Amino acid sequence: MLDLGGVTPGPNIDTAFGIACALLASPVFAALAVAIAYATGALKTHAFMLYMLITGMAIAARYRAPAIARRIDWSQHTILLTGGCHGIGLGLLHKLAAAAPGNAKRIAVVDILDLPKGAPSGVGLYKCNLADIEQLKPIVDQITADMGPVTMLINNAGTVCSKVLSEQSFQDVHRVVGVNMLAPMELTRLLLPGMLASPDAHIVFVSSVLGFIGIPELTTYTATKAALAIFSESLKLELVARQGAHHVRTTAVFPSQVDSGMFSGVRIPQWLAPNMSPDAVAARIFQCLESASDSDIYLPLSLVGSSLNAMRTYRGHGLYQNKTSAA
Repeated sequence: MLDLGGVTPGPNIDTAFGIACALLASPVFAALAVAIAYATGALKTHAFMLYMLITGMAIAARYRAPAIARRIDWSQHTILLTGGCHGIGLGLLHKLAAAAPGNAKRIAVVDILDLPKGAPSGVGLYKCNLADIEQLKPIVDQITADMGPVTMLINNAGTVCSKVLSEQSFQDVHRVVGVNMLAPMELTRLLLPGMLASPDAHIVFVSSVLGFIGIPELTTYTATKAALAIFSESLKLELVARQGAHHVRTTAVFPSQVDSGMFSGVRIPQWLAPNMSPDAVAARIFQCLESASDSDIYLPLSLVGSSLNAMRTYRGHGLYQNKTSAA
């Protein structure tokens, strides 16, 4: 029996492990709890087994892949994609444009960048600084006039400021908060009335696993990604419980490190937050849209912890420092 310094293994320890695992809903924590419970002789107690069952259900609910219940008719959708000129957004743009013949003509990319060579032809590019909220309504009005009511909104654009908070200017904070948080909220607010009137609609928020942890020099970024997560969750509940709008789906996406250049040089152990390709994340988002699933997306299934030294070697892509692009 493992010596716990006078603490007797039993329901209290079982409960502590069980609650921690259920809250974190992590396979890694679940495995760790089982190992410790085995070492302390508490593995077979009813309380521990009950909490482990709850943990297993939480993990399954959080990380399940959406079932392909049906495939939507892409020709019936008008899509607004922010940050579609780079990274995840560009990968998703290719998939959306190829989804149906002529579909590209009903895709509006809102970005401060230009579409790169090789981007799908026929899509509409609407140049916009998403940090300037005043620009959003005219852009939405123009897209609606050109393409009709938007039925899919993909809030993908993101930016970062890699400084300690005391060295950030008001403009730095305003830019990160505007692009990452206020723009998705405002675009959703502007487009939601049309989506409520549509028979089928979907809103996607690209957040981040960094919305769940703290990292020095990423105070504004992590805060905005956390805000986006709870905004999406509250909106989902509001649509169903207050408006009965089951046809308007919401999906929050929580990718790990993405090889888009935004976090180049950040040192987070791969076992904590493995690198992912933008195309892999884009494929998962596309699958969710195509299957009309409102499940949130966590990529990959990994344990993520805070890292005090993650930003020591940061050298992120320059376009993220003063512009807006894909998260």
